[in-house]
Amino acid sequence: MKHDHYCGRRWNRRELVKKERAAYRARREAEMAKRRFLSTMSHDMRTPLNAILGMTRLAAANLEDHGRVLDCLEKMECSGKALAGLVSDVLEVSNMGRNSLTLKKEVYSIREFMECLGGMMEPAAAAKNQALIMDCRGLNHEIAEFDFMRLNQVMTNLISNAIKFTPEGGVIRVDVTEPEPGREQRARFRFCISDTGTGIGKEFMENLFLTFEREQDGRIDKTGGCGIGMSMAGKLVELMEGRIEVQSTPGQGTSVAVVLDLNVLENGFTSADRETDLIEAMGAHPEFCGKHFLLIEDNELNLEIARELLLGMGAAVDTARDGNEGVECFRKASEYYYDLILTDIHMPVMNGYEAAHVIRSLRNSGRRDASSVPILAMTADAFAEDVRAAKAAGMTSHLAKPLDFFVMKQEISRALDEAGHFVM
Repeated sequence: MKHDHYCGRRWNRRELVKKERAAYRARREAEMAKRRFLSTMSHDMRTPLNAILGMTRLAAANLEDHGRVLDCLEKMECSGKALAGLVSDVLEVSNMGRNSLTLKKEVYSIREFMECLGGMMEPAAAAKNQALIMDCRGLNHEIAEFDFMRLNQVMTNLISNAIKFTPEGGVIRVDVTEPEPGREQRARFRFCISDTGTGIGKEFMENLFLTFEREQDGRIDKTGGCGIGMSMAGKLVELMEGRIEVQSTPGQGTSVAVVLDLNVLENGFTSADRETDLIEAMGAHPEFCGKHFLLIEDNELNLEIARELLLGMGAAVDTARDGNEGVECFRKASEYYYDLILTDIHMPVMNGYEAAHVIRSLRNSGRRDASSVPILAMTADAFAEDVRAAKAAGMTSHLAKPLDFFVMKQEISRALDEAGHFVM
């Protein structure tokens, strides 16, 4: 019995040592992956930052050369978008574990979506002397219901990968087809990105959709990238109840297809149509002439940007530097003086949520417009829970930074219409 008991203890000790070693290896691998990620992320963030700072200095040194300044500004914008996209990708991936991503489905033209996508990705392909071919000839239905932003995130990540891992002078094709007959008001779309790049090794294919993983290969290490594009694409396609198909041959190229079942319309008024109308209206006359907006923002640069955008839309703009100052501006103004309030969230003294709550509570003291004035959150916090928090505080809508002129204009128009303030 003693011998059996001793063997049992020795066996348990061996199992314990085995588990401890496995746990140690897992921790070490996780730490190494973290270090690789931080190293790569540092490089990828500093690259566009360096371009932005460098182009700023070049523009300042060549103010009299209009063409040079314009070229610098275009390159700064491109680098800024790349940096913003990188930050968004990291935040999206970190947020996926909380299952808080949502879809916002609207009616769009697939053809116009592809044209927009091609226009956005063409400069990156042209910089490497690559041919970017966008083909919609396989479409049977043009108008469909989908989340434009989420599908755009998926496709830009996949096309960016194709451009990144395809050598100079290569070819990237983006085809959208309907591979099989659809049911009534429902169709299957296949968005396929094919390249003539380095391809993916068989061993790495199993880890393709793991967060922050990149293939360790001398052919591709110099291309950079933090390894989140495929992971995020996979998560978003899963959210859209679709699937991703990958075929690759090392040294010959890769084909990645996104397959989605979407509601379709024979005819429809698309969001792109609405944006076209919006642009035409903007060219005709400033849309918010005669409107008084209150802008609450503690960051001077962000305040200047938002104020100039609003002034460009024709509105009169009062400003406040924190939530408490914003509340006092509203309190001292006559009833219905302000048609709309835009507020940052993270501010000293009183944050945006608190300011919105205080303004709404003024209705209890007889301030009739306190319950109806639209209040828009204007913040870099852009997750689903942030949108819910804004609603819970009494806010009307949510604008994500960096501010998009047309999105901002649409949200303000919608908020004013819902409040009964019709835009002239």
